[in-house]
Amino acid sequence: MIDQPNQNFPSASFVVGIGASAGGLQALEAFFSSLLPEPGAAFVVVQHLSPDFRSLMVELLQRRTRLPVYLIENGMAININSVYVLPPGFIVRLQGQQLWLEERQGRQIDYPVDYFFLSLAQERGDRCISILLSGTGHDGTEGLKAISRAGGVALVQSEETTQFGAMPSSPLSSGLVDEILSPEELAQAVCDIIRYSYTQVSLTQNSTNLLPNDQLNQILDILQRQENIDFSLYKPGTLNRRIIHRLLLSKVNTISQYITYTISQKLFYI
Repeated sequence: MIDQPNQNFPSASFVVGIGASAGGLQALEAFFSSLLPEPGAAFVVVQHLSPDFRSLMVELLQRRTRLPVYLIENGMAININSVYVLPPGFIVRLQGQQLWLEERQGRQIDYPVDYFFLSLAQERGDRCISILLSGTGHDGTEGLKAISRAGGVALVQSEETTQFGAMPSSPLSSGLVDEILSPEELAQAVCDIIRYSYTQVSLTQNSTNLLPNDQLNQILDILQRQENIDFSLYKPGTLNRRIIHRLLLSKVNTISQYITYTISQKLFYI
């Protein structure tokens, strides 16, 4: 087992899951080069890699970030401000504060991102962020949807900045993607979400009852009218968390400002 700081991972801390495939290395390097020195989260990188070749991902990413970069070992505990990279030939899941490896078998090789994202949604709920970078196929789509429905944040790389756009484009039709950005902008968005979540205590400390009924009903009415989407049957806690994430990404300070902003931009979605 690799020696690393023995810290307790705070329950309020974020875990950021990053999925990538073909063309993902360039996007990963740009992302980690743009992160703040202490972003306040743990990062887990799941990339499609051939089990027949030794991966240099740890060494390559370590050149791009001050954060320590580890190759995942079975049962490894996560810490904030650290990066964990999936070794070739394995899939990984999060359970509690530990990462558990399994050897790939059969068609599991096609869906390592989904496998990790689904565990991330179950374990971290609204304290997780999922990112899909360059790649082919649709791995990560179902996991990203699960994270979004659990109250987490769903981000994808913009097609014009990818070498292969199929993987990040696949979940767009679901309507559950929060932002579509370049790798550099994704890094900034992650830092903004984490920073605002920690500093805007009044917005997050009671997120299940954040919005007064009149504001929530106003938002639902606008969604129904402008987008023909009915969210009235969603759980209030899920709606509150989704709205807060949209507010943070929009960099406004109040729900009223967010409603005004989204109406003016004609972009109202949660």
